This record gives sequence, structure tokens and C-alpha cells, in this order.
Amino acid sequence: MNSAKIKATTLLLLLASCASTASSGEAPQGAAAEPPGAGEEMMTMPEPTPEHARVLEGVGRWTGTLTSWEAGPDPVQVEATQVVEAVGGFWTVCTMTCDFMGMPYMGNGHVGYDPDRGLFVGNWVDNMSAAFAWMEGNYLEDGETLRMRWQAPDWMTGELLDNWSDTIQTATTQTRTFYRGTEGGEHQKVMEITMTRADG
Repeated sequence: MNSAKIKATTLLLLLASCASTASSGEAPQGAAAEPPGAGEEMMTMPEPTPEHARVLEGVGRWTGTLTSWEAGPDPVQVEATQVVEAVGGFWTVCTMTCDFMGMPYMGNGHVGYDPDRGLFVGNWVDNMSAAFAWMEGNYLEDGETLRMRWQAPDWMTGELLDNWSDTIQTATTQTRTFYRGTEGGEHQKVMEITMTRADG
């Protein structure tokens, strides 16, 4: 069914629903009027987990450097700023800015925790690529390194390649190292972001 038919069908269902419940503006004879929501169970809101609390430890303003090996063996280093805000008790949204390869760069992503799957999850988009990165991961055995994995297209060939990042964060510092290739096999260190908390 195409989108026009779906929209038309949805509109007809809505109109039918409205007509069946509000045609007379009065309750049927013998029916007691009930307030909206009467008889319905109240929805129970989920509670944030300790893993969610750990995600929210990154909330704040961070400044530091981005070092990239994308352009060749000699690293390129630029200053970078990262602002992380809480979205309730479950998510953070991050905006990162810098000047990269002579152009303004802005990236935006979300991070949270999926308790049903026992995984940290996130996404990332930026102004230098049409690719959408969906990330999943967990802490390594050391309990300090959060490893997130995703696939992203190679800048030169467009081929989807495995990527991962290792993040170590304290109350005042944050280091995120990015790799491309095979974990435990042939891979390349492509970027490192080192940040210090700038909001005290």
C-alpha cells in the first residue's frame, strides 16, 4: 500500500472513530459518564539503572584536542569542544565542534543504556558525512573502558568497515580512541579525542 493510500485509510479510520464516539455529543441512555482515563491502569514509568547513571556522568562542557591519522601517517591535531546534556535520566545528547581539515566540523550523538539487551547504545551524525552510525557496546573486563562498535563507510571506497572506540572517563578527564579494522587483528588507530571538564 502506497503512502497516499495509507494516509487516506488512516484519515477514514480517525473520522469513523470520531463519528462513533461524538456524533451526538451525549452519552448513550443508561450509561454513566466517566472521567477520561477512568478504569485504565496508570502507566508505570521505568527507573534509571546504575548504567544510566554512569552515562549521565558525562554531562557537562568539555574542551581538549582531537588528533586524527585519517590524512596520513603524520597526525593532525585541532582544538575541540564538546557539550553533553542530559535527556531525562536515561540519555545524553552530545554536540562536538572543531575546525577539521580547514572546515568547521559539528557532530551530534545520543548515548544511553538498553537494560533489556544489557548493552550501551548510541548514534552519531555529523556535517561531513551522509552516514548514520548506530553503536552498541559494553565495558571491558577492566570495568573502566567502554567499547562501542559500529560500521561506517570508508571515505575513499564507500565500503562498510568495522569501527570501534574505547572511552575512559573520570570525573574531570575523558579519552576516546577510535579504531578501524578487526578487533584482535589488522586494524588502524584513526583518531583520539582527549578532553578535560571545563565546567568545574
